[in-house]
Amino acid sequence: MDILVLIARDPLDPSSKVPLWRQLKHRLQQLMASGVAGEGDALPPERNMADALGLSRTTVRRCLDALADEGRIVRTRGRGTFVARPLGLGAARDRYAYSFTAEAEASGREPSTRVLSFGQSPATVALAERLELEEGEGLWEIRRLRLADGEPLAYHRVYVPVRCCPELTRGDAEHSILSALAAKGGIYPSSMDGSYEVIALDSSEARLLRQRAGSPALRLVRTNFATNGMPYEVALTIFRADRYQLRVRSDDGVDSFRKVML
Repeated sequence: MDILVLIARDPLDPSSKVPLWRQLKHRLQQLMASGVAGEGDALPPERNMADALGLSRTTVRRCLDALADEGRIVRTRGRGTFVARPLGLGAARDRYAYSFTAEAEASGREPSTRVLSFGQSPATVALAERLELEEGEGLWEIRRLRLADGEPLAYHRVYVPVRCCPELTRGDAEHSILSALAAKGGIYPSSMDGSYEVIALDSSEARLLRQRAGSPALRLVRTNFATNGMPYEVALTIFRADRYQLRVRSDDGVDSFRKVML
């Protein structure tokens, strides 16, 4: 996968109020958030990025300096620039809303995925409304079990419009749907809208998660949006309540919360 091609796929906007170095920084963060540029991956040299985007090397260097100051990249003289390892829960928080892999790795566990089913289905009325489609339009429907150190922690159902990424494969679902959408469809995560609720596991959910039927669980239903505001995914995830917490924090009157793997 050529990271430089993805970085330069769309031109930056010199007329924007957002400085060019910050636009480039946001684009690199999108690649990291989607998993296209993962821990240890090399970023293109400054000169290559400058030439591909029509920027000065000073602009590119300012972007990389900011990412290095935030601990997102590591620059090694004579070797190049590499995506840094997430330094605990706080450093990986920008990927939590989207990536089970980032969440598991940040907690020191080895993530894996078991694809239970992969195929196409027509959009129901509810899904069509969420994804701004016509009823009956084709969706990729993917059901997966997410594991950490071999232990099933979450059951995941995903719906993605086929038109967003016609080339999506079962192999993509076994690794990273986010990476595939970025690389094959040019779609990068920007925001999400979702809600949690407490449920009791039914017999099939309990069997998959190695729990007893009726055990408590957290269910998240969310819609993910791309940088252009387009809804590109509806996901329903059931998390084991004994392995997750929702933690709340308030700073100067601004409340936030995040899901934490135990």
